[in-house]
Amino acid sequence: MNSPIEPAPDQRAPATVCTRLFHAPRQRVFDALTRPALVQRWFAPPELAWAVCEMDPREGRSYRWVWSLPDGTEVAFSGEFIEVVAPERIVRTFRFDRMPEAQVTETFTLEAQGEHTVLQTHTLHNSVAKRDRQLAQARTQVEQDARDARLDALLAALALDPSETLALDFSRDFSATPARLWAAHTQLSQLAQWFVPKGTTLVDSSLDLRPGGTHHYVLRLPDGSLVECKQVFVSVVESDVLVSLQSFCDASRAVVANPFMPDWPRTLHVTTRLISLTENDTRITVATLPHEATPPQWAAFDRDRGATLTAIRGTYAQLARLVRATD
Repeated sequence: MNSPIEPAPDQRAPATVCTRLFHAPRQRVFDALTRPALVQRWFAPPELAWAVCEMDPREGRSYRWVWSLPDGTEVAFSGEFIEVVAPERIVRTFRFDRMPEAQVTETFTLEAQGEHTVLQTHTLHNSVAKRDRQLAQARTQVEQDARDARLDALLAALALDPSETLALDFSRDFSATPARLWAAHTQLSQLAQWFVPKGTTLVDSSLDLRPGGTHHYVLRLPDGSLVECKQVFVSVVESDVLVSLQSFCDASRAVVANPFMPDWPRTLHVTTRLISLTENDTRITVATLPHEATPPQWAAFDRDRGATLTAIRGTYAQLARLVRATD
């Protein structure tokens, strides 16, 4: 059933066709094509980091993706949705922002075959010459096969645990031991130097490091106003794992809505892991997931994944500077 990328049957049309069979229900495949949380799991090569993934899969609306290359360079892609018939059909434009003249129109047709789905991708180029140049590039088919393999893996993971697959993941390597980084995460004096967002001032804080305990802190914003936040620890494994529920709170420490984005999830489930790579090198991974969120709150979380990831990166850049300065 799986076919390579090949010219469309009508040789006069500057188009290609690719047909793939996925072992997943049609709605799940459709979601993987249209939900930012899922698109980020399979579309880009794993060596690239998503900086922006904004999608509004409705007719007449647009999408924009920005990837960060290993050297820090960013590349952007964008397009518009021409037709969306869930979960059967998607028609959209697709362009590399540095080469808008090479824009293509993609039509995805999803055909249900029991619990499986046949996905046909019809790509219309601006000319036969541009189509043929694309087909002539050896990496085109290799990249498509790798992308399909990642989509296969995502669909299989969704069948086992949909919620875990929707987490926002971050990782960074540090030239420090797990014990050193654990101290930075669990001692108030060190947390005050990196954990609070840039531009804010820590006014007050307390820490009860145990399952059920709370890290409570008060921040002064640039305009002088105060906000209170808390982490309630779910799991604490020394030098290894911290799991917490993070939220804004009031003076009595009751959870309140995000004062800047009312539609944002009220609580986030955050798992921080410290993974020893060598004697003096550690990888920190952070998985962030809405906790008991409504569909609109999930939509807000998906919408702002890029901005959230940027904020997390900024916070851990502050930790990296602290480690360098004190070691």
